[in-house]
Amino acid sequence: MVYIKRLTIQGFKSFGPKRISLELEKGLVVITGPNGGGKSNVIDAIRFALGELSAHNLRVGRMAELVHDDPSVSWARIAITLENSDRVLPIDSNEVTISRKITKSGESEYHVNGRQVSRNELLTLLSMANIKPSGFNIVPQGSVVEIAEKSGSELRKMLEEVAGISDYEKKKAEAEEQLAIAEKNLAIAKAGTKEVKARVKQLERERNQAFRRKLAEGFLKSIELLKLRKSMGEVEEELREVDGQLIRAENELKTLEEKKEALLGERDALINLIKRLNERIDDVNERISALDLLRNSDEAKISDLRVKISALQERCERLRKEKEYMRRSLENAKERLKDLELRRASRLEQLERLRKEVEAMEAIREEKLRELKEAEEGYRALREEAEESVRKLQEKRVKLETEIAETLARRKAVEREIGKISSEVGNLEEVERNWLHEALRLWKLIEKAAAARAEIEERLKELRDLREDRRRRLELAEELERRLSSILERLASTGILKLENDSRKILEGIREAGITGVKGFLKDAIIADEETLRLLESASGGWMRALVVEDLALGIELAKAFSKLGLKLKILPLDAASSSSRKLKVDGISYRWRWAEKALSYVLKNAEFSSKLKLPTDKKIVLDDIILHPDLKIETTSLDKSSLSELASREYEAALKVLEGLRERLENLKEELGKIDGELQPLERERARMEIEMSRLEERLKRHQIQVSEALISELSRRIELERLYAERQEIERRLKEEQEELKLIPKPEVDEERLKDAEQGLLERRRAYEEARLKLSELELKLADIEDKIREDEKELQRLRREAEELTERMRSAEREYADSLRDVKESSRLAEALSREIAEAVYGIMMLGELRAEGEKKLREHLRRVNEIADELNLIGEEERKLADVKSSLQVRRAQLEIQLSNLKEKLSGIGGLLFSLPEADEAKLERLKQGLEEELKELEMINQLAPAQYEELVWNYKLRSSRIAELEAERQEILRFIEWIEGEKKRIFMETFNRVAENFEEYFSKLTGGRGWLRIENPDNPFEGGVEMILAFPGKQPRSARSASGGEKSVAAVAFLLALQGLTPAEFYVFDEVDAHMDLQYSRGLAELFKEMARRTQIIVISLKDVVVEKADQVVGVYNVGGASKLVKARLEEVIRSG
Repeated sequence: MVYIKRLTIQGFKSFGPKRISLELEKGLVVITGPNGGGKSNVIDAIRFALGELSAHNLRVGRMAELVHDDPSVSWARIAITLENSDRVLPIDSNEVTISRKITKSGESEYHVNGRQVSRNELLTLLSMANIKPSGFNIVPQGSVVEIAEKSGSELRKMLEEVAGISDYEKKKAEAEEQLAIAEKNLAIAKAGTKEVKARVKQLERERNQAFRRKLAEGFLKSIELLKLRKSMGEVEEELREVDGQLIRAENELKTLEEKKEALLGERDALINLIKRLNERIDDVNERISALDLLRNSDEAKISDLRVKISALQERCERLRKEKEYMRRSLENAKERLKDLELRRASRLEQLERLRKEVEAMEAIREEKLRELKEAEEGYRALREEAEESVRKLQEKRVKLETEIAETLARRKAVEREIGKISSEVGNLEEVERNWLHEALRLWKLIEKAAAARAEIEERLKELRDLREDRRRRLELAEELERRLSSILERLASTGILKLENDSRKILEGIREAGITGVKGFLKDAIIADEETLRLLESASGGWMRALVVEDLALGIELAKAFSKLGLKLKILPLDAASSSSRKLKVDGISYRWRWAEKALSYVLKNAEFSSKLKLPTDKKIVLDDIILHPDLKIETTSLDKSSLSELASREYEAALKVLEGLRERLENLKEELGKIDGELQPLERERARMEIEMSRLEERLKRHQIQVSEALISELSRRIELERLYAERQEIERRLKEEQEELKLIPKPEVDEERLKDAEQGLLERRRAYEEARLKLSELELKLADIEDKIREDEKELQRLRREAEELTERMRSAEREYADSLRDVKESSRLAEALSREIAEAVYGIMMLGELRAEGEKKLREHLRRVNEIADELNLIGEEERKLADVKSSLQVRRAQLEIQLSNLKEKLSGIGGLLFSLPEADEAKLERLKQGLEEELKELEMINQLAPAQYEELVWNYKLRSSRIAELEAERQEILRFIEWIEGEKKRIFMETFNRVAENFEEYFSKLTGGRGWLRIENPDNPFEGGVEMILAFPGKQPRSARSASGGEKSVAAVAFLLALQGLTPAEFYVFDEVDAHMDLQYSRGLAELFKEMARRTQIIVISLKDVVVEKADQVVGVYNVGGASKLVKARLEEVIRSG
């Protein structure tokens, strides 16, 4: 999210030469201060930095007047730092600082993050975040009054500006210019076509002579064609006779086919009857099979029961044997337990003996260790004496070896340097080889960027689809909001709600009067459920609604004031309540402030809360839902009308919260639409960024070429260095050889090796003795650990055997229970076997009855089968007759094929006659011969003609048609331009109406939030909205709807503010700036506006100039502007800091 983090002003209008920097927060920022302090100059500074060029909009006569009027100040500078962590602005920085400097000559300089840019570059950058110096997100001073006084046509022009209608007007003007050009070209084309038309007529006469010759030739061919057609007619007549005979044969075949179909129908009916009989027989067989299966099943069940009885008997015997086996196993387990206990005792004795041996061997090991240390000290002293004699020779050797080592190190360094330079030369060669590969890679990256740009276009399409889906959801949510609003309006119209909180109004009036010492209303300071509050209200006699003040004197003064105002109110002095030491004890009560407990205890000092009924003495008893007074009067605690009204009001307020949540969901949907609309711009920016990236890649390619050239130069210098290192290495090799020869001449040191060897041998013997003692000790410790492990294993085995004995005992008990269950199962199985035997007898009787029914069905089935066989014989006779007719039909078809071949030959001759042909009437041979001779004579007369006339005519006609088509194209172009102008008019109206509908919805929503009433926009001429105006209809709470033109000044201001906010909702901005938009608004509407600003500030930054406390109270940050010594100063604070400081 982009918002203003910091504003720096220096030498601008009322701000002096000293640089002033103001840190701004993200939420609601309110700028306040006395008139003439320079508050509006802060807004002018923001517009100036964003690139505003109009001196009128900056409230000066000319731009040079923006510089402070101090003679020592020659320039003014404004800097704005914008938050850019989301990279909405295409700059790789979390903050973007935009600055503008102007001199007294009126010249301006623009900078972005210290880099000088042009104004167009600045505006292009800011457009990425929808920031404009004169956009609707910046509302200067007087804009509300200006909008409030606008006529309907002026409001319509504002909507046209927002909707971008001027672009359509521009397109329309361009189209009208093109229309004028098209009409001019059309007139020129029509004039040139007349000259071509005369030449066309001359060629048309010559072409007609050519056509006469062609017609004569065509008539001659047509006579030949007539003769051929006469022969074809004779053949076709015979072919029709053959076709008639074929038709008669087919009719006879059809008669036989019908008779055959009748017999087949009868056969099919019999077959269906046979099928049904078979189905009945199958059904009987199935029932017999079912009964047979039932009998077999019962027999199988009886067999299973017999097997089960036998198995149960065997199981009883097995269980008896198993019990005997487990008894023997239990006795064996007890015997093994005794053996283990004896073995464990033996191993414990062995363990004690091994521990004593370990202690003795430990003492021996200590003695051997002491002797070993003495031998090591003697050997060390002898060794040091020998080493002292060697040291002097060793020093000389070390010195020489050091020199050799240094020489070797230098040789290695030279070799490493040689290797390094060789590697560098190889790397440079590799660079020279790879630069072409890098160039190809860069070209691929450029192609990849082009593909990514295509993906962005696809993403744009997806976003538009998503935007349409969110719009549909928004319409559904708005319908639900309208229905809930209607329900709440009907509930409010019943009159049972207390929509205005009188106590809150009283407290606000006291605070506005500057009275201190008022704590608040007692009921507002107590937290309890509805039942407890109702009980306290009744027990206190109405004093729960009392106003609590600090002392009696203040209470009396307030009582007098309220009495004059005609207000009935109970007042409770807190100093009187503090004199009572009684503390109230009631469950379910907590307090918002400490004074509430004292006040409630004082109000209920004559009441006693009890959980059981008892007679009162000097206090009234509060029990459940009744109150028992000292004089034994009884009072119930049911809700009165006022309490019921309060309860209904609270439920109404809860419903309002639900409605508010729904409206918040509406806002979220609108915000999502705004985000989607906002995401389209980053995609366009991403496409521009990719083009920049492609330019950057081309620049990288050029840099690679430069680097290769530098690599060639570096390679040459490294090769020269390599030759020098080779020479140095040869010199090092020579010096190293001399030092090694000198090292060989140093004599070896003489040492008494025999004495050292004897001392070392003694040391080894003592170490061996110590190791033997240590090994024996380790063996004893291992034996000791082994015995301890065995003892632990014996203990585990003892525990296992004890568990096994317990398990065997339990298993014996289980086996005895199972044995008894098996005996019961044997008796039950015997009873079931007898019942199944009875069921088998019944099934056998049913099978006999069904067998008789099956025999009767099989008899009928045989009769139907006999009739089916008779029908088959008749069908065979019909088939014989069909075969005879088929032979006749086949011979007729052969003759027909011969005639068709003859006809085909005639047609071939006929097709050989090409060219122009005519249809001649029938005539005799002599008449046709005379006609043929006349045509031949006419052909002789037409031998000398212009044979090219048809082609020339067609060519010229084509030119004529081309000109005519060009005229048609010009006319079509003219009509297309006219249609385009008509489309522009329709599209202009559509865009305007879409914009109007969205603004109207936003206006209705914001007007409702500001006033609690209803407001809507109306088009004066719906058929042609551009010929009329736009009117604001206002319905304030308790008033009839009327036009904004007849509203008061304050009501017009409210409507104008709602209209401005509605316009801003079309293109959500990153931040909003308002300059005294509440100046002409009443207190209640200013409060509603402050709540609305607070809500908007949760999503974006809101900067407001206001002089009203109700707006300042809602601020997240307060900025004060005042004038000292002719220069404006700034002071900022958070609201809670202002409240704490008093």
